[in-house]
Amino acid sequence: MRRLGLSSAVIAAAALVVAMVPAAAVAQDEAPVIGLSVKTITNDPFQAAWVEAATAKVEELGGTVQLLVAGGQTAVAQQSSQLEDLVTQQVDGIIVSPMDGSAVLPALQKAADAGIPVFLVDQPIAAGNEALYETLIATDNVRAGRDLATYLVTTMNDPELKVAIIEGAPGSVAGDDRLAGFNEGLASGNITPVASATGMWDNATALAAMETILQANPDLQAVLSASDVMVDGILQALAGAGKTDVKVLAIDGSIVGVQGVLDGKIMADNTQDPMAMGSMAAEFAMGMAAGTVEPGSLEKYIDSGTVTVTLENAEEAMAKAF
Repeated sequence: MRRLGLSSAVIAAAALVVAMVPAAAVAQDEAPVIGLSVKTITNDPFQAAWVEAATAKVEELGGTVQLLVAGGQTAVAQQSSQLEDLVTQQVDGIIVSPMDGSAVLPALQKAADAGIPVFLVDQPIAAGNEALYETLIATDNVRAGRDLATYLVTTMNDPELKVAIIEGAPGSVAGDDRLAGFNEGLASGNITPVASATGMWDNATALAAMETILQANPDLQAVLSASDVMVDGILQALAGAGKTDVKVLAIDGSIVGVQGVLDGKIMADNTQDPMAMGSMAAEFAMGMAAGTVEPGSLEKYIDSGTVTVTLENAEEAMAKAF
């Protein structure tokens, strides 16, 4: 599968869509309706950021948005039901961040059968189902995890480094990919994590998981978190155990994460770019609704990029934090 970076062909393609779909070109009574499906926009800056960017771009180009929020980090069945509702409503396109890459397949098949194009943001679906969507715009999550863990291994330079992992929710392809990347990066230094447990993309769950890990591993030196949204819980557990010297690293590049790097609470944070994901997906959806972007013409995967944020580049990263 060929991958494009944002720096060249992707930006050109997005710009072309903007040029070909001016807001004035869509009559008010024929405004395309683009459905957005997201797990939650409450206490999740990443999801809120891509939804806000997608909504702004759809409206800028003369469309309207039908936003459906599943209502929680693990409301998998609710998201599938809401996707089916969007198909029933005959929206002109669907932008979705799948919570479970397999559970959404029946709903996406119904969208395909109805001729409704689907655009994936952040999270992929199960492999072998590429015909069900036009493109996936996302972070290379394996790379993000690998880069972060490699940074830890290289910086600490300790072959006996004791590291734990706080994973995302089971069934999340992005979470699974970050976990795989973490393990690849640690393996580059011949390090095996002493523990790995799910934090369910939730601070309270991450706190409990971290407390359990610390009880079994009081000499822990570092922890890799699959997301910034679980860092507060991890830090609370470390503080409660008097382990303020344990290194914490995470993925997202949110304001919370980057500020944590600046404050010395987080050693490093690998970024994502949800604004680019949402805006680009909306541009493609509106272009397809207008007939100026042909179905099947987009790259199946567009890498939105990732950068390892440390004290050296944290100020610069804050300008793009969400």
